Amino acid sequence: MPVAHSLLLLATPLCGAEAPPAPVEFRGAWVHYQDYVSPVAVARTVAKAKRLGLNALLPLANHPDNLMYRSTLQPLNKQVRKGFDPLAELTKAAHAEGIEVHPYFLALNGKLNLLGRKLPKFRMLDRAGKTSSDWLCPTRPEVRRYLVQLVTDCLYAGVDGVQLDYIRYPDDARFCYCAACRAAFQAECGVDPIAFAPQSRPTLQQLQDWRDRPGYREWNAWRRQQVTLLVKGISDAVRAKRPGAKVSAAAGTQEADQFHVFRDGPAWLRAGLVDFLCPMMYVVDEEAFRTRAAAELLTLQPQEYG
Repeated sequence: MPVAHSLLLLATPLCGAEAPPAPVEFRGAWVHYQDYVSPVAVARTVAKAKRLGLNALLPLANHPDNLMYRSTLQPLNKQVRKGFDPLAELTKAAHAEGIEVHPYFLALNGKLNLLGRKLPKFRMLDRAGKTSSDWLCPTRPEVRRYLVQLVTDCLYAGVDGVQLDYIRYPDDARFCYCAACRAAFQAECGVDPIAFAPQSRPTLQQLQDWRDRPGYREWNAWRRQQVTLLVKGISDAVRAKRPGAKVSAAAGTQEADQFHVFRDGPAWLRAGLVDFLCPMMYVVDEEAFRTRAAAELLTLQPQEYG
């Protein structure tokens, strides 16, 4: 479980509006696909999780473009031997030890999951029509349908939930100005967003300065809504297909997320679109971790995180 050591302290769940009656400690680790690519790897990973006192595993499900479960959309990982179902076997072995399984998906980052090559017409574009490392545009119905099926196809394995990673725009506010985004925003708000398109990559300070400007403020909110609609579509489909399954996101609660990568974790929690969030807190110092965790929780009301 090569990834687990650096991530054990990072998956801090923030429970949604309908919190359980008593706080539930979620002790999980993100794990790479190599950690359950074979029966030996599954046994080793589950044994290590049990030894470390974990009660959840979050295995990578779709990297780079080969899956760790069976789907009609993409082939099974080439490293998996014929007849072996990695996600189903990991789930079976983990459940036998009282450990939940929540596969995580690389969603809109088309460079990492290679969906930018598979769906080239639906990549994010800047004002000049150039792509952003193959990131996919969440406005496109084709992208939403593809990701909904990609995620829900894994549910046959009996998993306890799913987690969405890279469920956001790239950390570059020059995107997306594709024809579909421009037309949809203009139809709703009466202005072509190209009027707000920066010529060069803006700094975080510039984005903070611009966030309340008339027009740009609405454009930011509209882009956030596109991601939220994608989250809602996936969440609704997962819960319809497997009632009781949890939906979560690798996301936090910081305000900068809302105007930098157009991700609104607190809104997803309050609307019940996700059951919990796992902030990306890449620190190994315990005091730094506590400080960062406190900042993430500060955005929420106590009843929202148990």
